[in-house]
Parts: sequence; C-alpha cells; structure tokens
Amino acid sequence: MLKEILLLTDPAMAGLLSEELAQLAPDLPVTVLTTKDQVVERFERSLSGAQLIAAGTGIILTEKQLAALDGPAYNLHPGPPEYPGLFPSVFALYDGAELFGTTIHQMTVEIDQGPIVAVERFEIPPDADRMTLDQMSLRSLIEMFTALMKRLLSDPTHIKPCGEKWGSRRWTKADFNELCRLPDKVSEAEFLRRYRAIGEGPGHALELMLHGHRFILDNQRATQPVYVAGIAADRDSSA
Repeated sequence: MLKEILLLTDPAMAGLLSEELAQLAPDLPVTVLTTKDQVVERFERSLSGAQLIAAGTGIILTEKQLAALDGPAYNLHPGPPEYPGLFPSVFALYDGAELFGTTIHQMTVEIDQGPIVAVERFEIPPDADRMTLDQMSLRSLIEMFTALMKRLLSDPTHIKPCGEKWGSRRWTKADFNELCRLPDKVSEAEFLRRYRAIGEGPGHALELMLHGHRFILDNQRATQPVYVAGIAADRDSSA
C-alpha cells in the first residue's frame, strides 16, 4: 500500500506534477525532491510504503538508495526508447525522425537502461522545432505520469516490463556540445538542420570558432521565451 510519493523532479516541473498528484490522490502525502541534499536527507528516514517517481531530473540515485525502496522506482524519460540519454528531442529532430514520445522505465544506477514498462509515441509535425517538440513532449509526459500513478494506486505489483528495448546509443552532453559547434564553411542545409534541432537560448545555441574567438548565435529570436522542460521560464533564471 502506498503511503507516500517521492517526486524527484526539476523545480520547473514540480508544480505541475504535484497538482496532478493532488487531483489523483488528494490524501496521499507527496515529498518533492529537487536537489541531491534533499534526496540524502529523505533517505535517512524510513522509506516504508514510499514510491519514488522521477521526471525531468539529472539526479541519479545510488545503488544503495534504490535498494532501500520497497519496490522499483520509476523514471519518465522525455523521449522514446530509440533516444536514451540526454536531449532526446534535439537528436530526434536532427535525425529527421517522424515519431517521438515518452518512456517509463524502472530506475537503475545506469542512465536509461532499466526495464521499460510503458511507451507512448506521437508524430512529429514536419515544421516542428525544438520548442514545439519539447512542449508536445511535456503534454505526453504528464499524460504518462497520470497513467502511471493510476496503475500504482490500483496495484503497484502488477507493473511489468512491456518488452520494448532501449536504443544502442546513449546521447550525452558531449554529443550535444559537438552538435552546437558549427563546422567551418557549414552549408545552409546543415545550418538549418542544426538550428531546427538546437534552437537558441542560454546554454543551447549554435556556436562558431573564428580566429580563436567563440561566437554564439543570438539573433532576433532571442526575445522569445526560454523553455525549461517545455515550460516557459524567466530567461535569466534558466541560464
């Protein structure tokens, strides 16, 4: 029987997911964890009956922490199994993928390697850029989060692997940084391909090295809102 939900997430998503939990199970205590220190402090106390769900977080639980839970912890990966690792929307757009989605999997100490229990896929509009796809991904993630919670509230012991497998390549921050660096004499087609996938904003913009100096793209679109996990955020606070 569930006694508490441990919601491990990014501060930008905490409010949305907490509201969803309040509607689904208004009497079920929810502890929001957004930092490693909060995780360590909570795991020092009893975890009996606590169910951990992670979404939009870069915090990785240790093997000891995972073992301390009564059952599997679940992570909602904002991408399909074909794109494990970081920035799945970026690499899906760069590849020209036609489908995207959300993956729910059991958490392990290795990133995006735990057994997959559910996948939802949807079509990527031909004109979608990173901002559009991240917003679509957020809606999908919330729907999958709701579906997972309903299953956990009904019977957490009946959530089994669905048979889907992870892709063989796990994308990293280094892969993303490399994609941001424009090659010398980049063609217009390659520039537009990367621009669609990466977009603009603090920490995610195309860059070019020229005569030993690093230039970062900051054109007229820089006045548009910055999105964190598909949620509009203050430009200064999201850097």
